Amino acid sequence: MNPEQYAEALTAAPAMRLIAAIRDEGPNNVTAAVAAALAIPAPDGINPTVAFASVLAAAIPADRTRTQLWGWTLGIPGHPALPTGDAAHQFAVDMALAGRLPLHALTADERATVEARKAAAA
Repeated sequence: MNPEQYAEALTAAPAMRLIAAIRDEGPNNVTAAVAAALAIPAPDGINPTVAFASVLAAAIPADRTRTQLWGWTLGIPGHPALPTGDAAHQFAVDMALAGRLPLHALTADERATVEARKAAAA
């Protein structure tokens, strides 16, 4: 199986199975869905965990806000509230300054804050 066929195999049943398990079932089903995806033999040089995460991330529309993407999780008992406004901005800035979030993933305001904080620290 080549890398393109592998990606296709991950997007077919495994990704959809994981989505159903997360939204409608429970932790045991989530674990089983991830295990099934990672059990698909990967081509040489391909890390199955990175490949599956990449396939899932690629399916996320880039034009959606955090609230649009994660708002459905607010109905899950025990799920923390989503950071909004200043808290979300600060979280993104902190992640970028720690090297855990690339600058291209930030909003213009977040990038400006990161650049100002780097300049102040220099």
